[in-house]
Amino acid sequence: EITDGRVVTVGGLVTGVARKVTKRGDTWAIVSLEDLDASVEVMVFPKAYSLMGPYCSQDAVLLVRGRVDLSDENELKFIAMDITIPDLTSS
Repeated sequence: EITDGRVVTVGGLVTGVARKVTKRGDTWAIVSLEDLDASVEVMVFPKAYSLMGPYCSQDAVLLVRGRVDLSDENELKFIAMDITIPDLTSS
């Protein structure tokens, strides 16, 4: 069960990236991440974006560890804490 504030890891394909700038001039992004079953908006706020922004590109496959945000009852959102690129090479 998904509960507000729970830390989980999700993986998928980046299908959209909307970069934004805060009033202080810091860059952040809303990343659309999809798998075969669903899609989720991943909020990559400035602190995380400064470290992991280069990973947030169209058609990238990512693993995102973050916190579930259910404050908007109509939509599940996800706040990124860590983003990695999985090793998809076969051994």
